[in-house]
Amino acid sequence: MQRCAFVLIRLPPYPASAAPVTVSAFRSTLAPTRLICYVRSVLEPERSVNPAPAKVAGSRGPYARGVRRRRQLLQAVLRIIAREGVAAITHRAVAAEAGTSLRATTYYFTSKEDMIRRAFRFFVSRSLERIEVMARELSADGTEPSAAVNLIIEQILQESSDPDTSWAAEFELVLAIAREPSFAPEYREFQLQLDRLVQQAMVHFQSSDPVADARIVLGFLRGFELKWLSQPNRPVSSLTVKEDLTRLLHALLGVPA
Repeated sequence: MQRCAFVLIRLPPYPASAAPVTVSAFRSTLAPTRLICYVRSVLEPERSVNPAPAKVAGSRGPYARGVRRRRQLLQAVLRIIAREGVAAITHRAVAAEAGTSLRATTYYFTSKEDMIRRAFRFFVSRSLERIEVMARELSADGTEPSAAVNLIIEQILQESSDPDTSWAAEFELVLAIAREPSFAPEYREFQLQLDRLVQQAMVHFQSSDPVADARIVLGFLRGFELKWLSQPNRPVSSLTVKEDLTRLLHALLGVPA
């Protein structure tokens, strides 16, 4: 590939004190001495230029900070919903809860509905992360129904103490669907994933009807969550729940108590 390089060398300016000259005089006398244009034509092999590596999202940099800030705001939304309900969500309330500026909430969320919908999705993703881990353990070789009960009880107690997966926030979000049907797809997808994971566990335990048994188990757990929430000053005994769930699983699977 032929390349032509132009090198421009600028010499010191013509002294201001010198007598003025005409343009033609400058061209004929000064230009050759004040300005030199050197042109060189060379033959070089074409060089391969490696493109700059693409930016990778990591734990640092503007992208990572943006992810952390958005997560903090969504967690703030869920805390407010669990404590005061969906109606309490405003840009100002979320900014105050997250300890950030109003500009941050308006930057990441276009409206109140946008905040609620994204918080719904965040809740679903966090809940499914936990449930998928539990489902893998339930489906592991050698896992007996009694061990499954312990895993389920441990899982629901962890959910109850984690603001990201708060039962109060979940039921408030479910009630919000009645007033804002556009929220329904997020929860419907969550329910489908939840049904699928529990059905897999029922298949592992050789249930005669995994779909029906999964639905019954989930209905029992929903009832437990509501009862727990309705008695904030007198929590339901986890031992009682364990005994009831064990009895239920044994009955569904035809295993002697």
